[in-house]
Amino acid sequence: MAGTHADVRRIIPEGLSIGVDAMRNIVQIASRRPGTGRWQIVVVEDADRLTEGAANALLKVVEEPPPSTVFLLCAPSVDPEDIAITLRSRCRHIALVTPPVDAIARVLVESDGLPEADAAWAASVSGGHVGRARRLATDGQARERRLRALSLARDAATPSRAYAAAEELVATAEAEAKALTGDRNESEAEELRTALGAGGTGKGTAGTMRGATGAIKDLERRQKSRQTAHRAMRSTGR
Repeated sequence: MAGTHADVRRIIPEGLSIGVDAMRNIVQIASRRPGTGRWQIVVVEDADRLTEGAANALLKVVEEPPPSTVFLLCAPSVDPEDIAITLRSRCRHIALVTPPVDAIARVLVESDGLPEADAAWAASVSGGHVGRARRLATDGQARERRLRALSLARDAATPSRAYAAAEELVATAEAEAKALTGDRNESEAEELRTALGAGGTGKGTAGTMRGATGAIKDLERRQKSRQTAHRAMRSTGR
C-alpha cells in the first residue's frame, strides 16, 4: 500500500468529491492486463464521495469487470447515503471491525516502541483509528490542536463565544491545510516543470513550456482542491 506496485491503483480524493473524469480514466486503466502479476487491483478510497456521474461511470465495469481486475470500494457503510445502491448490489460486502482500544495500544507499543501509558491514552482518544493514535502519541502539536479543538467545542456552547470560536476553528483549519499541503505542492510543481523541460536550452524547449500551460494549470487546480479537502476535514476534526 506504499503506492509503488505497478498493478495496484489507488483512487484517493483530492477534493471534496470524486468526479466522473477520474472514474472514466480508471475504467480505461482497469481494462488493461496486469503488468507484473496475475491480478490488477483498483482501490477506491472514500467511495462515499463518488458523485452520481462517477458512480454511473464505474457501475458497468464493476458489474462486468475485466477478468484479471478486482475493485475494492471503501465506504463507511453500505447505507445508501454512503454508497450508491446500484454499486452496492453488485459488490460483495466485507465488514471491517473497528479495532478495540487495547489492540491499538498494543500496536503502538510493539510496532512503534511507545511507552504503555502514552499508547493507552492515545488509543483511548483515537476513535478506533491507529494512524490518529500514532500521531497523537508522537506529535506534540497534534495534541495541542486536539486540546484547542475541545476548547473551541466548549466555547461554541456559549452564545457569547460561539461566533468567535467558529471563526478561529476555520482559520486554524486553513492554516494547517496550507502547512500540510505546501511542501507537497511545491515538490509536485517542480517535478512537473522538470518533466516538461524547464531549464532546458535545446530547440523547442520554450515552445514545449508554452504548450504545457494547461498541464500546469490542471496541477494547480488539483492542488487547490486537495487543500480545500484538507481544510474541510481539519475543521470537522477528521
